Amino acid sequence: MSSGKDLSRERPLDPRQALAEADRIGTTVRRRIRWNGWVWLVIAIATPLFWLGTWTNWLSRPLQFWVAVGFLIVAAMITVVAMVREARRGVVDRRVARMEWPITWAYMAVVFVMAVLVIVFDTSEAPLWFVLGALATAVPGLVGAWRTLVR
Repeated sequence: MSSGKDLSRERPLDPRQALAEADRIGTTVRRRIRWNGWVWLVIAIATPLFWLGTWTNWLSRPLQFWVAVGFLIVAAMITVVAMVREARRGVVDRRVARMEWPITWAYMAVVFVMAVLVIVFDTSEAPLWFVLGALATAVPGLVGAWRTLVR
């Protein structure tokens, strides 16, 4: 005989109780995955600010340094929080799990292209292509935030 409960002896849920339980579980899952959307929103805001703040002459040299340091601190905090939350999450939303890696790869690709462009070309006067490219680095994060937070 097994040591677990004998489920055949338990009273079955009526349909209203089953729907209420399903709603409760759905609410729990949605609440637990919202952090992912907020992380993408912070990334979408911080990345263009980083590019514009560190690769133009809009800010003085000391301020450029502090923008870069601030970006590193934000990135490190996001990474640590994401790792801890991921380890403790326990509940995975299929839609978020499916989109997480494609959005991460898209973000890395856009940032890589921008890095190559700023190394090759002069961006001190913030040409239009550079400003548009800096804003483009926000697109993957905005998509991730929108798809996670807006339901």
